[in-house]
Amino acid sequence: MNIKDITRILRHNWLWLLILPLITAASIFYFTLNTAEEYTSDMVFYTGIASGISLSGDSPGNQYAASKAYSNLLSLFNSRDTKRDVALRLLASHLMLEKYDPKVMSPESYEHLNELIPVPLRKQLVGKTKEETFLNLTNYYKADSKNEIYTLLHSEEPYYSFEALKALKANNLNNSDLVKIEYSSPDPVICRSTLELLSGTFIGKHKEIMEGQNESVLDYYKASTSKAYERLENAEQQLLDFYAKNQIINYNDQASNIASGKQALAQQYNELEMQYSGAYAALKAVEEKLKGRGASSLYSQEIMQLKRQLGNLNTKIAEQEVYSKGQATGAGAVELARLKQEAATTAASIQESMNKYYSQTQSVDGINSKALLDDWIKNTVLVEELKGKLLTIGRQRDKFGKEYEKMAPLGAELRKIERELEMAQKEYFALVNGLNQSQVNKQNIELTSNLKVIDHPFLPTKPSESKRLILIVFGAFAVFFVTLSVLVAIELLDNKLKNTQITQRITGLPVLGALPLLDSRNKEDQIKLKWVQDHLSRQVLLKMQQKKDTSGPYVIGVVSSLGSEGKSTFVSILAHKLNSLGVKTLSMFPDNHAGFIAPGNNVTFYSPLQGINQNASVDALAERQSSDYNVVIVEFPPLLEATYPVSLFKQLDLGLYTISASREWQAADKKTLQLVQDITNSPFEVFLNGIQPEESEDLNGVQLSTISIKKHKKLQASKKEELKAGKVAGALKPSA
Repeated sequence: MNIKDITRILRHNWLWLLILPLITAASIFYFTLNTAEEYTSDMVFYTGIASGISLSGDSPGNQYAASKAYSNLLSLFNSRDTKRDVALRLLASHLMLEKYDPKVMSPESYEHLNELIPVPLRKQLVGKTKEETFLNLTNYYKADSKNEIYTLLHSEEPYYSFEALKALKANNLNNSDLVKIEYSSPDPVICRSTLELLSGTFIGKHKEIMEGQNESVLDYYKASTSKAYERLENAEQQLLDFYAKNQIINYNDQASNIASGKQALAQQYNELEMQYSGAYAALKAVEEKLKGRGASSLYSQEIMQLKRQLGNLNTKIAEQEVYSKGQATGAGAVELARLKQEAATTAASIQESMNKYYSQTQSVDGINSKALLDDWIKNTVLVEELKGKLLTIGRQRDKFGKEYEKMAPLGAELRKIERELEMAQKEYFALVNGLNQSQVNKQNIELTSNLKVIDHPFLPTKPSESKRLILIVFGAFAVFFVTLSVLVAIELLDNKLKNTQITQRITGLPVLGALPLLDSRNKEDQIKLKWVQDHLSRQVLLKMQQKKDTSGPYVIGVVSSLGSEGKSTFVSILAHKLNSLGVKTLSMFPDNHAGFIAPGNNVTFYSPLQGINQNASVDALAERQSSDYNVVIVEFPPLLEATYPVSLFKQLDLGLYTISASREWQAADKKTLQLVQDITNSPFEVFLNGIQPEESEDLNGVQLSTISIKKHKKLQASKKEELKAGKVAGALKPSA
């Protein structure tokens, strides 16, 4: 579709394109006639989303995160809960008024409030403070969906409804951290109050949401840290109980000391045992010698008692040496010295006893017996000393062995307890770190999530400029373009053969002419019809000049697929025009048209059934000599509805396919045309019947709608001038 088509649509439908926008503009003007004046106020928030500084000193700097933050901020602003709280807080502040206050609302708004809230309900809802009244309103609103407050908020009330709060608009100022919020209301004081209440509500909800994002994490870390601390305390108590139960100060040192002490005692015991064995063997040897000499006093009661006493003392000395561990001072050293002194005294007593009982040593054999007795005393003291040490070292060795057996399995248990303690410590420290980080994040959110009002709402003193004119103009233009779009869409979806261009493109045939829809009773339409007749006659005369064989008449066949396509009208118009120009023309109609078309010298009727014969000719069907005429126009019956004279197709010089512009080109039309073209060798063109006058411009060379009587007379005068000058072609009257 081009500009020409759009212009045609505008010209053809100008009345609708004018009336509908005017009706729309008038409707908008009428319905906005009683619209109340609007007062507008605004405030500006600083958000700090994109450039705010956190506790770490870094700005966010993430465009994607900033965009999401702004989206969340606007979603919170537009949320139903936010607007509900603003509306209820505004209503609560107004219900607290005991009388009219110009600082709170206008007189009209105060009267409107008294009409909205009955006195009994007002007494029920009003509390001691605004906050209490707000809570009462909130609870009453949530009680059910049919009470007065719920209905009020979901109505179109101009102050306290969701519909009224739709006038709240939020916009980001020049891609900055500033958000501007505007509000319009019929009452300037309520306009400012609404913005002030929105400020507190919006900031509180935003902070609550921002802190709530970290609250769940913080609660998790608090609970987990507490549990981890309990596990750590249990693990430490378990370790403490383990050390207390097993009397352990340092397991590794004690285990190492016990192991090394056990090994040292074992080695010392082996050495003492070897020494004891040697000393005991020597003692036995000396005793055997003394027995041979009658030394029976070796086993006297006194000597045996002294020996036992000496053995006990040597045992105590050995134990004391082990316990004192070589200390030169202290109570242990004193006790050791005393025991040694007592042992020496006991040894001396044994010596005295032996001297007393072995006075025979003064005999001949006395010298040798004295020597043996000294050896026996020496070995006895040594044996008793070694025996005491062996006994003490043995007990110590057994004690260390038991300690070793006790400490050995405790290592695995201690490692298990220490591993659990270590894991509890790591878990606790990790959770403490997470808790600290969460607390830092919470503090960071508390510092950075506070919206700040940098431009507070003001009290508007003048109403906003009315948008009625803009609405009227916009509405009128919108309806105009919508109507035009609908007309263009209808035009594009219309597949009818409504003009010559579409017809030629769809059928593939040239268009000889077109007959517009005209009223023959109208003088201007008569002039337009004459223009169409002139055009058709000129086209036929030009076609006649192209005929090579001039021996017979120029035969034109007018066909159509269906009836009522305008064939008879076309034949009558063309024949009349040609005869008026002096071109003798014969019109042949099917015999079923005899009652509808007036007979005459240039009109004849034929039987289509006779034309089925292949030898049938124009002369035979017309029952007269066709050579007496310059043009013979034959109307064929509808090709899809009746029998038609096939034989005449071979005698045609020009075929005209007549089709109505009010219908679409069907597959049956295409098939029928193809069958006819296969029969005849003559060219076929289309004659379009019933087009709109403005659609004939491309074919007739002039827009019929612009032709008037005055213009017609002027053109006729011009043609007469041309005829006088001899400029008209001599082909207007072709020879027979």
